[in-house]
Amino acid sequence: MDRIILFTLIFVPCIISKSTLNGFLPNLPVGEYKVYARAFIKCKPTEGNLIEANLYMYKISVNSSEIRGNITFKKPIDDSYNMDINFAVKDSIGGWKENAYFFQIDKACTKAIYYLGSAVSTVANNFSFNATCPIPVGVYVSKGLDFTQVFSQANIPKQFFYGTYKYRIDIIDNKKKQVGCGIIIMDKYEVSFVATPINYFVENYFRFILAMMSDRHPIFISRIPLEQFIQSIRFHHFDHLKY
Repeated sequence: MDRIILFTLIFVPCIISKSTLNGFLPNLPVGEYKVYARAFIKCKPTEGNLIEANLYMYKISVNSSEIRGNITFKKPIDDSYNMDINFAVKDSIGGWKENAYFFQIDKACTKAIYYLGSAVSTVANNFSFNATCPIPVGVYVSKGLDFTQVFSQANIPKQFFYGTYKYRIDIIDNKKKQVGCGIIIMDKYEVSFVATPINYFVENYFRFILAMMSDRHPIFISRIPLEQFIQSIRFHHFDHLKY
């Protein structure tokens, strides 16, 4: 245990310093999370839109919301389309750090089904379409889709940085033209936290180190168990940071 503490006190500030000097570090704690969708925002319409997402979030409890509304597909959705997913992260003073993460995904239909994982049947049943490609032309109405449940079942990383995110999803055709777009704002928050003396010590040590190094880039820090933080380093959860 002493070696773990020594490793943490020496090695972690090096990671933090590197990220801070490059101008971006999301809310430091990383671990298992739950999500709460705050809003769905329609993008500004463009000429030739083939996908219209008239969706909104309906709050059903303190930490859960449903997707309601409808989606219109004017052409079949198949693997000729790609998806661009752009993440923005809310910083400690309420602004958005744009382009924090960016992913380009080909074969939009097949990949969407893959990333939905076991939630694909839930989504398909809710909107009344078959979970196969291509998805036919039509207007698909949501019966009330539990967004938190879908995210928990999806085939995506189950550990991530806590914070508030803005996801912009663009559907792109084979001519590099945007044919559909939607924006979701959501919180990713800590599942649980167990206070122990070593957790308390390390948490406040991290706060001190970051306070000393964040004169140019204020960073919001919340709590994470030491064991969880060490695990995140062991499994390289910092590798996807965009420096």
